Amino acid sequence: MNYAMSTSKDLIIKSAISEFLKFGYKKASLRNIAKGAGLTTGAFYNYFESKLDLFEVLVAPYEKYYLDHCAQVREMLETASVFSAGAVLQEAGYQRARDIHYYIYDHYDNYMLLLNSSEGTDHENFIERLIDDEVNRIIDYFTKNKASLKNNVVLDRDFCYSLTKAQFTELFANVRAERDCEVCFKKNILVKQFYEAGWTKIMNEVF
Repeated sequence: MNYAMSTSKDLIIKSAISEFLKFGYKKASLRNIAKGAGLTTGAFYNYFESKLDLFEVLVAPYEKYYLDHCAQVREMLETASVFSAGAVLQEAGYQRARDIHYYIYDHYDNYMLLLNSSEGTDHENFIERLIDDEVNRIIDYFTKNKASLKNNVVLDRDFCYSLTKAQFTELFANVRAERDCEVCFKKNILVKQFYEAGWTKIMNEVF
């Protein structure tokens, strides 16, 4: 790709981020995106197949990165014994939390598109999908370790869902509201520590 092509594509991406953030995917105008890049709508198709194709470029890699991060944390916990899971979570959690937090802020607009502008695409309801995945992991963990539970304690899905939803909602509410990376990180570490302490207490009570 020559320099002119590269520059035009960059201009489309810049224009698209602005348009999608302002109107969301569904209401964003492809014509406005092209106009903002100094191109005709026809010329747009030299760079992207469709509005959806463009949105995928802006969002899909960043959603995958976050989901891969979550999968790595789950794998770390699943290999720990029921008696060490809380300690493993606290020991490795800080650096992982810091890494993903700074990655989000390095790509802040892309994550705002994912969180706020993805209705009408496969990426909508990102936080809710994270919550469901995490609840499934928690339920699976307790089911696999049922033999170690004290007095046949049962943590039902509604209980796990309410705790998990509160945690994820607060974490991402802070990201949405706070453009200062360091300020938000300090807030979210406190949120993380609060919920980790709660889960560690629960683990000690039921195992």
